[in-house]
This record gives sequence, C-alpha cells and structure tokens, in this order.
Amino acid sequence: MTTTTIEATLLTAQEVNNHNGHSQSVVSVENLRQQHAERYGVDVNQVSTVRLELHKLQEMGTLVDLDFHGGNMFTTRTTYSELGIPDGDMRRKRLKAGSKDLLPKKLIGRLRSIESRFRQSLEKYSYRIGVFGSYRWVPYTAYEKWQEEWDKLQAELIEWKKEVLRRYDEFVDAIADDFTQIAREAWQALLARRGGDTNFVLITKDNAEFSGDQEDLFVDYVVGRAVSKMPARKDVECGLYVDYRTAILLGQADVEADGLLADQLRHQREMETVQVWKERERIYAEQRERKQKLWAEEEEARLRLREKEAKINAMRQAELEHARQQMADMSSPLQEIFDSLRAQMFTDVSEILAGIKKNGRLVGRSAERVRNLVQTFRLLNAHEDGQLEMALDELQARLTTLQSSNEETKDANVTGVVNQLEQIKSLTHEAAVAIKRMGPSRFAHLEV
Repeated sequence: MTTTTIEATLLTAQEVNNHNGHSQSVVSVENLRQQHAERYGVDVNQVSTVRLELHKLQEMGTLVDLDFHGGNMFTTRTTYSELGIPDGDMRRKRLKAGSKDLLPKKLIGRLRSIESRFRQSLEKYSYRIGVFGSYRWVPYTAYEKWQEEWDKLQAELIEWKKEVLRRYDEFVDAIADDFTQIAREAWQALLARRGGDTNFVLITKDNAEFSGDQEDLFVDYVVGRAVSKMPARKDVECGLYVDYRTAILLGQADVEADGLLADQLRHQREMETVQVWKERERIYAEQRERKQKLWAEEEEARLRLREKEAKINAMRQAELEHARQQMADMSSPLQEIFDSLRAQMFTDVSEILAGIKKNGRLVGRSAERVRNLVQTFRLLNAHEDGQLEMALDELQARLTTLQSSNEETKDANVTGVVNQLEQIKSLTHEAAVAIKRMGPSRFAHLEV
C-alpha cells in the first residue's frame, strides 16, 4: 500500500501580494512547491498552497482560548473501603469505586452550567479556524457583545463562590453527617458479608488498619478523609476562576510601540482626509449637480469608518492590557519543565521508599521501579539536569552492586540504595514544593 503525503506551503498574504500581477509570482510559488515535493519524495501535483491572510485576521479580530480553572475541586474519588468492599472482593476487579460530590448536587449543577455558558458564549460569537487549534477567532463586530456576556457570567461565578464561602461550614457539617452514615452502612455491609463475625482486620489503601470491633474508629477515619477533601476557603476564592488566552502576536515591542503606532495612524488618516478633500473638489468642479448626493455618500462612509475604527481600537486596547497582565504573570517554561521532572522523580522515589518501608526489604517490584525511574529520567532530561543525573547514576550503580551481592553484604547494599533514594528525595523536594504551589495539576496530591 502506498501512503500519499500532502504538504501545504504556507504563504502570507503580504508575500503573495508582493508578486501579484507579475509572472515572477508564478515562478516563485512553483519553485516552493517543487522544493517541498523533492524534500518529501512526492509528486509536485500533491503539494498544495494555502494563502493565510494573517495580517487581515489580526486587524479584524482576535484569537481566544478559554480556560476554566478549579471546576473539579468539589468532586473527589470514592474508595472501596468507604463502600465496605474488602480486598479480594470481585467488585474491586470488575467495578469502579466512582466519585463523590463535596457540595449539594444543585450547587454543583449551577457551577457546571456557568462553565458551559462561558464556552457556549465564546462559540456563539466566534469562528473555529482549523489552523489555530483550540483558539477561536472573535471578530471586532462581535467582540463588544461577547465581553458583555463575559462580564455577566463573571458576576454570576463570583456570586456562586460567595454563596459557597457563606455556607462553607454548613457544607463541611453536611459532609461529616453524610459520610458518618455512609461509613456505618459500609461497616454493616462488611459485617453482614461475614455473617456477623468480627474476627477480621480491614486494611485501607493508605495502610490504616481496623479490627472487627473498631467501627467508631473506622467511621472517624472515613469522615476525616471526606472532610479533608473539601477545598479550603482560600482555594475556593482564588483557585476557581475563568480566564482566556489571546493568540494575537503582541510582544513587549508591540506594547511599547503602541503610542508611536497611534501617532502614525493619526497622521495617515490626516493625509487620507486631505486626499479625500482634493478628490471631492475635483468632482464638484466637473459634476456640480451631483454635489449633494456625493457629500451624503462620503459622509456616511466616514461615519462607518469611524465606528469601525473605534471598535477595533477599543478591542486592541483591551487586548493590550490583557497581554500586559499575561506577560507580568508569565513564568519560565524551561523552569517549569525542570521542576516538573524533579517533582515526578520526588513522587516516584517517595513511593519506592514507602514500599521498602512497608515490606522491610527491597522486593523485585521496587527494584524494577528504580530501574524504570532512571530510564524515565534519561528519556525526559532534555534540559540537562546534571546534578540529578549524577545522583541517579549513583543509584543505578548501587542497585547493580546489590543485585550481584551475596547474603553477607546484601543488607549493607540495600541500605546504600535506600540512602541514595533519600538523597534524591531531598534533592527534588524543593521542585516538588514549587510545582504544588503553582495550583491544580497532576502533582496537586504530593505530600511535601
């Protein structure tokens, strides 16, 4: 089977316009198509050209990608222990434990509705253009209306948060009451499964143990875990918000040059006005009988132009301010990559150490995780973290020594591996703290 490859040569509107009306433009485009065909080994007829009027799109609208943060903080996973399902139960193999809401379903539903209406509003007043991925293009004609709806929804989200904060203690008490009942029902289901026999020990996922006569302790454990999942007041106030990213290409130079650009545009409009008056005088001299009609048409055109420019300028000013704020809040992507990989290493090393502590020795699974840890780091270490690389190389060497050791030296070599894991954990701790501080992410559960 032959695979057909189609390569699109992207030419900006300016590049095409520079050659319009000349045979040289045909030669230039054809040369580009021929180069791409030779590069990818396909027939030149399979190479298409796409004309992107980027400048026109930027002038007539803005690209927007909506971000709704913190919407899932009020829902968490349910454990099998909370449902009274012990280890070895077939339900653990075939069924998922599910999730639990930390707020009343009606309130959760209102939050989901607000998020949905934010996205629907953007879709209503924008276009999806394939080459811009998740960004949507909002034309200047719809920008003001979209911002009005954005402000209304923002106010509604703020009111929702105020209600949650006002009734916060009520919701915490409700979680405690509900999960007290859930835990007791789970315990009774466990007893019923065993025919009332209390001669058993229940071990939870986090290694908490409860004997058959410790129902109250189990209830306190379940309630405590449920209440601890409730986001703190500060998280509700600061971690739940909606924002949008703009893809208009505004750098620091654009922001600083904004004043100069305004002067240039004003001068250009003045020159255009002079030309309009000269042309009008010529027309008046040649066709004086049409004077009133032409005046009315030109005046109407100017009013439309001013209205259009006013809307465009208002949109650009709003986006310039938004860009300034985003640049002020922007963190270093390279530092984030550096901290993310170290945070991942911190998580894996912590779990490996916990497994060794639990088993009292380095079992085969833990040894395999150590090897995978080193391999994963080498695959992802594009930013050349030399300090962590040396620490992991030492860990690999100690693991190799352990695997070839005899019974007399095995304990000492296990201790060497554990000590090296502790050094790596200490080395990556600061990065794990930095990643957790950044907000909701896949590292938000880290115990640092």
